[in-house]
Amino acid sequence: MAENPLINDIYQQFIDYFGEDKVDLQKYTSRTFKFASDCSYEVHTGDNVILVHWPTVTVTNEYDESVEIWDLYAATVISPSGVLVRGPIFNRSTYDNIQWQSDYAHKV
Repeated sequence: MAENPLINDIYQQFIDYFGEDKVDLQKYTSRTFKFASDCSYEVHTGDNVILVHWPTVTVTNEYDESVEIWDLYAATVISPSGVLVRGPIFNRSTYDNIQWQSDYAHKV
């Protein structure tokens, strides 16, 4: 947990909603936040990054067709004063051959 009670309260909300095993809190110590290889966001040293992991997600389109994706992550950046800096940023880390070849990435 963070030293800041406000950040702890926000982090606890994430834990309560997503589950303790799916959430992590990191204090950011660099100048540029790199979550995916092709996107970076300016954050400040001391900002907090709350990470959420979903092992499996079903994505459904407007035609009611769906596909499962695996290991989706979200990062939400929060200032030490509890202000939302940037979030959420999504990326995933596991692909099957069909999704990889079709560039079915789901990163934002």
